[in-house]
Amino acid sequence: DVYMFASHGLFSGQTVERLSTPGLLKKVVVTNSIQIPEEKKFEQLEIVSIASLVSKAIERVVDDLPLSPLFK
Repeated sequence: DVYMFASHGLFSGQTVERLSTPGLLKKVVVTNSIQIPEEKKFEQLEIVSIASLVSKAIERVVDDLPLSPLFK
């Protein structure tokens, strides 16, 4: 099984058509860092929320704490 992961699901040009080819990829996982239009969503696509990570990062910046513990 092949999985693809990306931070931002831009899906320009023929990307959706290519990635949604049956049997090519088990799953395509992207974050919700940008809005993905309905016409660019496909069966193998999974969108994961980064809300918790962003809120923790903001809290650490406000509290003058390092961000590096968020990525361990």
